[in-house]
Amino acid sequence: MYKRQDWAPSYLQLGFTLRSEFDVGSSANIDMIYTHPAINRLGGEFRTGAAAGSEPRLTFSLYQPLDKRYRYFVTGGAGFTSYLFPDVNVNNDVEQLFRFERTFIGVAAGRIFNQNTELRLGLRRAVGDTDTPVGQQPSADTSFDEGGYQLKLSHDSQDSVDFPRAGYLGQLMWRANRKDLGADLDYDQVHLSFSGAGTWGRNTYYGRSIIETTLDQNAPENALFRRGGFFELSGFLNRQLAGQHFGLLEAAFYRRVGNITLLPIYTGFTLETGNMWNDRDDIKLNNLILAGSVFVGADTILGPLYLGYGINDSNSSTIYLYLGRRWEPY
Repeated sequence: MYKRQDWAPSYLQLGFTLRSEFDVGSSANIDMIYTHPAINRLGGEFRTGAAAGSEPRLTFSLYQPLDKRYRYFVTGGAGFTSYLFPDVNVNNDVEQLFRFERTFIGVAAGRIFNQNTELRLGLRRAVGDTDTPVGQQPSADTSFDEGGYQLKLSHDSQDSVDFPRAGYLGQLMWRANRKDLGADLDYDQVHLSFSGAGTWGRNTYYGRSIIETTLDQNAPENALFRRGGFFELSGFLNRQLAGQHFGLLEAAFYRRVGNITLLPIYTGFTLETGNMWNDRDDIKLNNLILAGSVFVGADTILGPLYLGYGINDSNSSTIYLYLGRRWEPY
């Protein structure tokens, strides 16, 4: 959400992201974001981002307020994204590693309320394909087309993206893919999430919930919800779980234990429950997965650094090493 600046030079942010799950291996990216703020008198902003490595991407976006009070805006973007996800057998061994690659273009318009709440309506078109870096290549055509509109209401009053100590973050989104707009299939998906944090002295308590559902349970492979991993049913690999419906309830505690060269250091743990389902009739309390993690974290100039151990009651456990902000396509 845009805030006017009297002096707003262009700036370049460089970063490095590392994700290591000791059962699979590591992935790494070098990230760059270039921002040119205040490109006109109404505070328009141009931004481009690029990443080279395991999950390359290149994106361009333009954000343009329409009035001097920055209440109304239009925005647009285009680019290429790529991300990996594993295929795991019943013994929790990785048999294949897949990659979704998308080229997309989108536009949206919206309204901002009280600086931290936003309502937007957008249109999006994308084409993509599925690659198999590890494992047997599929014999069938794996290309896909997406096209539709999206309505999103979001609120963000958290004081930090990485280690929030106060505030709330909420999002309600309805995404509709339509054949008339280029999609392979007609399907509707809803995403609802809410999180909040509170701090007493050095101790922070954090809670989060996520509900995702495909209304007619007919989303194709490229549009399934993909979850799992550190803080999302810990013990699983990143994006290991896929399905038409997902639910998560998480409680976390972390304590600031000191600084090393001016970096805040935290130790903590999480308790999590939830699951991924393909059939709505299977969503029951007796098949919820129980999970948890313990971790040490630091707020670095490259983003959060985590060393953690996660375990769940589905016979999965993983050691995680993360550096940098996790970028998730949606």
